[in-house]
Amino acid sequence: MEYSELQKKGFEIAKRHEKLPMQDRLNIIASTFGCKTAILETVPCTGKYRGYSDIMLTLDNGWSMGIGTHKTSQAKTEKVQSKAVNNTLARYNPEIDRERKTRAADALAKREAEDNAIAALKGLKPYKVLSIELDDTGHIGWYYLMLAVNGKVVPFVESGLNHDIVRGVVSEYPDTPDYFVAGGLQNDAVDFVFNNVGHSSFSGLYQVDISNEARRRAEQVLNRVILDGGQSMGFFEDELRKLFGANSPIADVRFGGRACVGRLGETTNVKLQFVTHDTYEKYEGIKATVYNRKDGEIDSNTFSFADILGKNVRKNNLNRDLPYVWKNSNVGHEWYSYKPTAADYAAVANEVNGYLELFLEQQRLPERPGRSKSVNLYLLYSCNEWCEKSKASLLLVTSDKKTLYAAIGGEILTGNMEYDGESGGKGFAEYKWDYLNHNVMMGKLKYGFIVEMDEALLSEPETVTKYYTDASNFLDVYFDFDPDTFDKAYNSEDIEQDGENELDEEHDGEDMEI
Repeated sequence: MEYSELQKKGFEIAKRHEKLPMQDRLNIIASTFGCKTAILETVPCTGKYRGYSDIMLTLDNGWSMGIGTHKTSQAKTEKVQSKAVNNTLARYNPEIDRERKTRAADALAKREAEDNAIAALKGLKPYKVLSIELDDTGHIGWYYLMLAVNGKVVPFVESGLNHDIVRGVVSEYPDTPDYFVAGGLQNDAVDFVFNNVGHSSFSGLYQVDISNEARRRAEQVLNRVILDGGQSMGFFEDELRKLFGANSPIADVRFGGRACVGRLGETTNVKLQFVTHDTYEKYEGIKATVYNRKDGEIDSNTFSFADILGKNVRKNNLNRDLPYVWKNSNVGHEWYSYKPTAADYAAVANEVNGYLELFLEQQRLPERPGRSKSVNLYLLYSCNEWCEKSKASLLLVTSDKKTLYAAIGGEILTGNMEYDGESGGKGFAEYKWDYLNHNVMMGKLKYGFIVEMDEALLSEPETVTKYYTDASNFLDVYFDFDPDTFDKAYNSEDIEQDGENELDEEHDGEDMEI
């Protein structure tokens, strides 16, 4: 592998620090992730790699990442651990981190304009890059973007983008020649374009879980962008965000015009909107409509501002006017006479949220006769490069995640699917590493995708039985699979020949002599 100019600079930095005590070097790495300190641990491998141990670096926030895999006798030595720490320090130190983010920000600012022009032609939303972040939690060591899409914070991650940020070579222009919809997404879910690829701000695909602190920082930046005119929300959207933007039972909230919609469960949604009573452009309350995507409206209720706030308004408002929104011909929509306080917003939100919580317990899907409860199923599909659903083939249905992961491994091992751009033994070695670190990312999977659903949603029970039966045969084709353990999935001559010799090189942090 040829190292980029920025990566070589990282090794130079590590070289300057190699004489420092081990703990001082660990503390430098930890500071890159916003932590104070870190420790090293060795964790024995199992299965084919029994006799080897992973060297794990654990931050003081509790999250860990693997920095090398060696024979156990070597992994515990100071020499091997010191080399692994040096290689990790070359990748993760504050100086390199700042330069990576600066280079990426400059390039992405130009790419943003190109992507948004494409989105405008397709009738989609623009995005705004709020910040570039280094994940210190579930995808530790990965770079991701905080995007603003339609006034919503989206923690966006993509393997190719992470790779380019690390190497300091993010392109100023989309490098995808032909537009397509990102794998695993339906065309009608797409609402913005990144790198000339259609993405969704509502889907969990290509997004990472972030800490409350990271989200707070992003929302502060978003608020500044809005105040500067970067993404105007409009009066009603602004008011709805004050009411239901946080501390609400609604998930995946989307705002638009006088309304917002979101999920109360797997099949139940809610729409909230400002409504008039009898007078044009006099908005006197919030209407909540709870509905099922299949069966339509379940219930609705209108919450009057006068009923909720009337007593306090009359007490504190000299004009004694009850609160409502009207359209001022000079400035547009605004509160008439009385402007609600923070306590008023909280009072309205509490009334509406209390009503919505009545429907949160009604999310159990109907159970099939003869079953005590519905079963969560994972459906594995093979697909083409563009992940077209119309051309996908169902390979496996299972309720067991280990079976699912083993099946994916088998497809990678036999070259039917790729993981992180590799197939065969090389791809399987990458996949195994992520699996053992609890860091499998379906965004890395190519020529395949997963659909998760409740068994109660499948219309033909016999179909499920068929694929349950086929599952064991499917797995036996590739390796001796024991459903109680994933480790036997590594008993393959292909991985021994193609992957074992690369293990130290691949997982020693892009091992380069310092």
